[in-house]
Amino acid sequence: MNKLSDSSNDVPNILLLNATSLAKNNAVQHLQCDLASNNIDIALIVETWFTRRIVNNVVAIRNYNLFRVDRTKRNCGGIAAYVKEELTVKLRYNGLG
Repeated sequence: MNKLSDSSNDVPNILLLNATSLAKNNAVQHLQCDLASNNIDIALIVETWFTRRIVNNVVAIRNYNLFRVDRTKRNCGGIAAYVKEELTVKLRYNGLG
């Protein structure tokens, strides 16, 4: 069942953020507060700076599914999407990463 934050319409509340590192101290916790206080359904994050050493449970946000692609050949970069668990997601992989 798809249940959006704003039940008056079917348009999700979306946040697009250039984080310039969610890997720094408390950055994910700040994002979690922003998602809750702004009633965000989907957060699309660029410049996460996540690496393979950062496991999902360290950057997970409660009640959201995390989808991420880390940059592997250079520093910085990376993208992530936090999507409310109530929403149905269809992933399409195009070989990035």
